[in-house]
Amino acid sequence: MWKLYVIPRAQGTGVGSALLRELITLAGDKPVRLAYADGNERAARFYAAHGFHEIRRDPSDHPGWPADVWLERPIDKISGR
Repeated sequence: MWKLYVIPRAQGTGVGSALLRELITLAGDKPVRLAYADGNERAARFYAAHGFHEIRRDPSDHPGWPADVWLERPIDKISGR
C-alpha cells in the first residue's frame, strides 16, 4: 500500500481504524511499518493508539518540508497480529 487517507468528514468515525486493522491482518506474520509527516499530531496519536512506535526520522530532501517519522507495529506474539 502506498498511502492511506480518510476524507475529513469521515475522520473520527472509525473508518480509518477499520482500514488499518485490515492492513495489519493482511500483513500476517510481518511487522507493519509506515511513515507520516513530522508535525502531524493527529496521525501521531492515531498510530500510537494502534500500537505503533517510532523507529526513526528521516529528514526531507526538500528544504522546508517536514521530516518523515517512521513507525512500526510489531507482531503480537499471542495473536500473531
